[in-house]
Amino acid sequence: MSSQSADAGRVGNAIGLVRRVVSETSDQDVTFLAAAVAYYAFVSLFPAAVLALVVATAVGGEQLATVVLAASDDVLTETGQALLINTLQSGGWEGATVISLLLTLWGTLKVFRGIDTAFVKIYGAVESASIVDQIKDSLVVAVSIGASFLAMVVMGSVLAALNLDVVLELLGVLVLPAVLSAAFLPMYYFFPEPRVSVREVLPGAMFAGVGWTLLQAGFQAYVNYQSASGGGQVELYGVVGAVLLLVTWLYFGAIVVLVGVVVNVTLADDKGVGFDAGAPGLGGRPATDGRGGAARDRHGKGLAAYARQHMSEDEREDGPAPDLSELDRQVAELRADLDDIDDRTVEKPALEDELKRYVRSRMRRGHARGWGPYLVLLYGVVLTLGAFAWLDGWFAIGAMLILFLSTLGLYVLFVLAGIGLNLIDVPGKAIDAVRKRRGQ
Repeated sequence: MSSQSADAGRVGNAIGLVRRVVSETSDQDVTFLAAAVAYYAFVSLFPAAVLALVVATAVGGEQLATVVLAASDDVLTETGQALLINTLQSGGWEGATVISLLLTLWGTLKVFRGIDTAFVKIYGAVESASIVDQIKDSLVVAVSIGASFLAMVVMGSVLAALNLDVVLELLGVLVLPAVLSAAFLPMYYFFPEPRVSVREVLPGAMFAGVGWTLLQAGFQAYVNYQSASGGGQVELYGVVGAVLLLVTWLYFGAIVVLVGVVVNVTLADDKGVGFDAGAPGLGGRPATDGRGGAARDRHGKGLAAYARQHMSEDEREDGPAPDLSELDRQVAELRADLDDIDDRTVEKPALEDELKRYVRSRMRRGHARGWGPYLVLLYGVVLTLGAFAWLDGWFAIGAMLILFLSTLGLYVLFVLAGIGLNLIDVPGKAIDAVRKRRGQ
């Protein structure tokens, strides 16, 4: 019976941990942060692949470039690989190298900045690290992420080249999470502020390693399925499908990494890591007696025990009886302070009226205006893409000039519409001013 109760308690604790992780993930907007990281990772990944192929071709010729391209099977579909080959075969290697290098550096810096922002937000750090520490941590993260990608590519290439049996392939799949966990461990260790121990960040690194292994397996299964079926859907969606698939993979990979951070923070909160157990209510926790138990100050028992333990004999001796006149004076001062606080406290009806006026003014001010610039941008993008697709030469240049002028004119129309809406708001503002004056 006791073993069953213990097992039920462990299951309940695990379910509670999962619920807290899910709640914290939602509260910290982890999916939004992961989207930013995935975008910048994609911006830097494709130029980095182009740069790697250019360097491989320059150093080892087409043979080394073929090996590098074959090693990217785990992260690129056949359409993505074909896009890389077409980019290199179109000429202009020097320009492609320079642009790829700049985009890779810019995207990598933004990825590190996004990850650092996510760590600061999830850990709730008040002060971020210095510039020097951020650069050092970014270098460590670059090595760890590069090692993780390299481990995935090398492991998949080795298993595919050796044509091993099912047992050895399963062994390779079991080894990959450990390799990825070791690659992610420096990132989880160096990014938090203040510093944490390796033991505290190990669960998140293991979670990320297992999660990325599952993502890699799913991606590889999808690629194999498309290859076996003739790639009909890949040909249907073309480059757009390859880009969407890669961005989706990076997005879920970033979510797994950031959820690993949430796991570390949740486990640290459960254990009280990083908080002073003797400080009352520190970090949203109740006051404790220094031994993990709650302070029993309702009837003075906990405070009395604390006094017996930490106060000297002289401090515990009873002093003379208090002066009643002095107590009356202190009570009068306390009542005066309370009256002053009541005078400065905003009454609920007045606060509600003020909030209603503010909400009405903001609704009128923001009504039907936020979408204006987006419509202008969509208009210009759609027509510009059409000009690129169906026009050539001077016709395309003329069409782009007309699009620029028409987009500018459309923006002017939206500005004039905004001015008209401001004029419509004048009566409402006047009514709010009269109501405010009557309320005073």
